[in-house]
Amino acid sequence: MNSSYRYRLKKWGGATIKLKVVGSVFILFLIFVGFSVYFDRGQESLVTATSTLSKVEDFLLHIRIEESNQGVQVKCSLQYIGEDRTLIEHQLPFVSVSYTNTNHNFKEGNRFISQELGSGGIYYLPTEILPFPEAGDTNIYINATFKANGNQIHIDHNEELSFQ
Repeated sequence: MNSSYRYRLKKWGGATIKLKVVGSVFILFLIFVGFSVYFDRGQESLVTATSTLSKVEDFLLHIRIEESNQGVQVKCSLQYIGEDRTLIEHQLPFVSVSYTNTNHNFKEGNRFISQELGSGGIYYLPTEILPFPEAGDTNIYINATFKANGNQIHIDHNEELSFQ
Protein backbone atom coordinates (compact mmCIF):
# COMPACT_ATOMS: atom_id res chain seq x y z
CA MET A 1 0.00 0.00 0.00
CA ASN A 2 1.06 3.49 -0.72
CA SER A 3 2.13 5.54 2.35
CA SER A 4 0.17 8.62 1.23
CA TYR A 5 -2.99 6.49 1.06
CA ARG A 6 -2.47 5.35 4.69
CA TYR A 7 -1.92 8.96 5.72
CA ARG A 8 -5.24 10.00 4.16
CA LEU A 9 -7.09 7.20 5.98
CA LYS A 10 -5.65 8.23 9.34
CA LYS A 11 -6.49 11.84 8.64
CA TRP A 12 -10.09 11.11 7.71
CA GLY A 13 -10.41 8.53 10.48
CA GLY A 14 -9.37 11.14 13.07
CA ALA A 15 -11.89 13.62 11.67
CA THR A 16 -14.60 10.93 11.84
CA ILE A 17 -13.88 10.35 15.53
CA LYS A 18 -14.08 14.09 16.22
CA LEU A 19 -17.38 14.29 14.35
CA LYS A 20 -18.73 11.33 16.34
CA VAL A 21 -17.76 12.96 19.66
CA VAL A 22 -19.22 16.35 18.71
CA GLY A 23 -22.36 14.68 17.34
CA SER A 24 -22.79 12.57 20.50
CA VAL A 25 -22.43 15.61 22.75
CA PHE A 26 -24.96 17.49 20.63
CA ILE A 27 -27.44 14.59 20.79
CA LEU A 28 -27.04 14.35 24.58
CA PHE A 29 -27.67 18.09 24.83
CA LEU A 30 -30.87 17.73 22.78
CA ILE A 31 -32.06 14.85 24.98
CA PHE A 32 -31.41 16.93 28.12
CA VAL A 33 -33.33 19.89 26.71
CA GLY A 34 -36.17 17.59 25.64
CA PHE A 35 -36.51 16.08 29.13
CA SER A 36 -36.38 19.53 30.72
CA VAL A 37 -39.18 20.79 28.49
CA TYR A 38 -41.24 17.60 28.96
CA PHE A 39 -41.12 17.62 32.77
CA ASP A 40 -41.69 21.38 33.01
CA ARG A 41 -44.64 21.57 30.61
CA GLY A 42 -47.96 22.66 32.04
CA GLN A 43 -46.40 23.73 35.31
CA GLU A 44 -46.28 27.48 35.32
CA SER A 45 -44.62 29.50 38.04
CA LEU A 46 -46.46 31.78 40.41
CA VAL A 47 -45.34 35.30 39.54
CA THR A 48 -45.04 36.57 43.12
CA ALA A 49 -45.77 35.28 46.58
CA THR A 50 -48.51 37.33 48.21
CA SER A 51 -49.26 38.26 51.81
CA THR A 52 -52.61 39.79 52.63
CA LEU A 53 -54.87 40.54 55.59
CA SER A 54 -58.62 40.20 55.87
CA LYS A 55 -60.27 41.87 58.86
CA VAL A 56 -63.66 40.95 60.29
CA GLU A 57 -64.73 42.31 63.69
CA ASP A 58 -61.79 41.78 66.10
CA PHE A 59 -59.99 39.23 63.91
CA LEU A 60 -57.29 39.45 61.23
CA LEU A 61 -56.75 36.54 58.89
CA HIS A 62 -53.11 36.61 57.74
CA ILE A 63 -52.69 34.85 54.40
CA ARG A 64 -49.45 33.92 52.60
CA ILE A 65 -49.66 32.35 49.14
CA GLU A 66 -46.53 31.00 47.47
CA GLU A 67 -45.34 28.32 45.10
CA SER A 68 -43.99 25.00 46.40
CA ASN A 69 -42.83 21.77 44.77
CA GLN A 70 -46.26 20.20 45.31
CA GLY A 71 -48.33 23.16 44.04
CA VAL A 72 -49.67 26.40 45.46
CA GLN A 73 -49.06 26.63 49.21
CA VAL A 74 -51.43 28.69 51.38
CA LYS A 75 -50.40 29.53 54.95
CA CYS A 76 -52.93 31.20 57.25
CA SER A 77 -53.06 32.41 60.81
CA LEU A 78 -55.81 34.10 62.78
CA GLN A 79 -54.95 37.03 65.04
CA TYR A 80 -57.28 38.36 67.70
CA ILE A 81 -57.05 42.14 68.17
CA GLY A 82 -59.87 42.60 70.69
CA GLU A 83 -59.34 43.62 74.30
CA ASP A 84 -60.76 40.70 76.32
CA ARG A 85 -59.88 37.03 75.98
CA THR A 86 -61.99 35.06 73.51
CA LEU A 87 -62.69 31.38 72.91
CA ILE A 88 -62.44 30.24 69.27
CA GLU A 89 -64.35 27.08 68.26
CA HIS A 90 -64.20 25.59 64.78
CA GLN A 91 -64.70 22.44 62.78
CA LEU A 92 -62.16 21.07 60.34
CA PRO A 93 -60.89 22.56 58.22
CA PHE A 94 -60.65 25.94 59.94
CA VAL A 95 -59.82 27.56 56.59
CA SER A 96 -61.06 26.23 53.26
CA VAL A 97 -59.00 27.05 50.16
CA SER A 98 -60.11 26.41 46.58
CA TYR A 99 -59.96 27.61 42.98
CA THR A 100 -63.77 27.70 42.85
CA ASN A 101 -66.04 29.52 45.27
CA THR A 102 -68.58 26.71 45.55
CA ASN A 103 -66.98 23.78 47.33
CA HIS A 104 -66.16 24.99 50.85
CA ASN A 105 -66.89 22.17 53.30
CA PHE A 106 -66.55 22.71 57.05
CA LYS A 107 -68.37 19.62 58.27
CA GLU A 108 -65.60 16.99 58.48
CA GLY A 109 -67.03 15.24 61.52
CA ASN A 110 -68.95 16.70 64.44
CA ARG A 111 -65.86 17.46 66.47
CA PHE A 112 -65.13 21.07 67.43
CA ILE A 113 -61.65 22.32 68.21
CA SER A 114 -61.25 25.12 70.79
CA GLN A 115 -58.50 27.68 71.22
CA GLU A 116 -58.43 30.58 73.66
CA LEU A 117 -56.78 33.80 72.52
CA GLY A 118 -55.85 36.98 74.36
CA SER A 119 -55.37 40.40 72.80
CA GLY A 120 -52.75 40.11 70.02
CA GLY A 121 -52.80 36.30 70.23
CA ILE A 122 -52.20 34.35 67.01
CA TYR A 123 -53.66 30.97 66.11
CA TYR A 124 -51.49 29.27 63.48
CA LEU A 125 -53.40 27.09 61.06
CA PRO A 126 -52.24 24.06 59.04
CA THR A 127 -50.74 24.79 55.62
CA GLU A 128 -53.01 24.00 52.68
CA ILE A 129 -51.53 22.87 49.35
CA LEU A 130 -53.50 23.06 46.13
CA PRO A 131 -52.30 21.46 42.88
CA PHE A 132 -51.16 23.87 40.19
CA PRO A 133 -54.22 25.15 38.30
CA GLU A 134 -54.87 23.72 34.85
CA ALA A 135 -55.45 27.16 33.35
CA GLY A 136 -52.92 29.96 33.75
CA ASP A 137 -54.13 32.91 35.82
CA THR A 138 -56.91 31.99 38.23
CA ASN A 139 -58.69 33.17 41.35
CA ILE A 140 -58.15 31.57 44.74
CA TYR A 141 -60.96 31.62 47.31
CA ILE A 142 -60.27 31.42 51.03
CA ASN A 143 -63.03 31.02 53.59
CA ALA A 144 -62.73 30.78 57.38
CA THR A 145 -65.73 29.91 59.52
CA PHE A 146 -65.63 29.76 63.33
CA LYS A 147 -67.36 30.80 66.53
CA ALA A 148 -65.90 33.39 68.89
CA ASN A 149 -67.55 33.35 72.32
CA GLY A 150 -70.59 31.71 70.69
CA ASN A 151 -70.94 34.23 67.81
CA GLN A 152 -70.60 32.81 64.28
CA ILE A 153 -67.92 34.60 62.19
CA HIS A 154 -67.16 34.20 58.47
CA ILE A 155 -64.09 35.61 56.79
CA ASP A 156 -64.09 35.47 52.98
CA HIS A 157 -61.10 36.42 50.88
CA ASN A 158 -60.35 35.99 47.19
CA GLU A 159 -57.54 37.17 44.97
CA GLU A 160 -56.20 36.59 41.50
CA LEU A 161 -53.08 34.47 41.12
CA SER A 162 -50.83 35.25 38.16
CA PHE A 163 -48.67 32.56 36.59
CA GLN A 164 -46.08 32.70 33.84
